Amino acid sequence: MKKEEIFKLNICVHPLSKISKIIITDNKLHIYIKEAPEKNKANKAIIKMLKSIFKTQITITKGLASKRKQITISGKDKEDIKGILQKISISSMH
Repeated sequence: MKKEEIFKLNICVHPLSKISKIIITDNKLHIYIKEAPEKNKANKAIIKMLKSIFKTQITITKGLASKRKQITISGKDKEDIKGILQKISISSMH
């Protein structure tokens, strides 16, 4: 049985984008969302998007009012998370 870990990840958010997407460049995770950074709309959109990708608990632990945030991914092991991030990285090259 794999050990579930807590994984922290720094992200950069781009609100009010034309489309919602995730891109990894220079080992940085950039999240583009359509929602505005007001009334917690952008944060909710980020959590919803990441939960659908990682299929686990996502929490914003730092930067609630900033474009630069830290998220915590729990309920998955490190290798699963790395695999998902690798898939995102490959798809952002196309």
